[in-house]
Amino acid sequence: MLTERHLEIFVALAEEEHFGAAAQRVGITQPPLSQGLRRLEALLGVRLFERERGVFLTEEGALLLPHARRALAALAELRRPVPVSTRTAAGRGWAGARGAAPLAADGGRAGPCR
Repeated sequence: MLTERHLEIFVALAEEEHFGAAAQRVGITQPPLSQGLRRLEALLGVRLFERERGVFLTEEGALLLPHARRALAALAELRRPVPVSTRTAAGRGWAGARGAAPLAADGGRAGPCR
């Protein structure tokens, strides 16, 4: 299963071009970073990096990179709380992550998301 962690490892390594620096950036040691990368490559069925004389993206890795960045940005956006003062077209405020049930004027749930 493809996970957010796989994408974090991939983007960090693509940007840092160094296993140690990428591992430090994502807050893990180098062995789990390498394992995560191998799992991602196995899931996708392609090599994402050339590992001779440094670390460089393969053609497939270069194609994946903008998609991985967008996916991570979208996940970060989903985690960002939306202020209760934000209103929907119906005039109800939203609390928590986007996609949460709207709040009724009395603070109770207004019903299912539409």
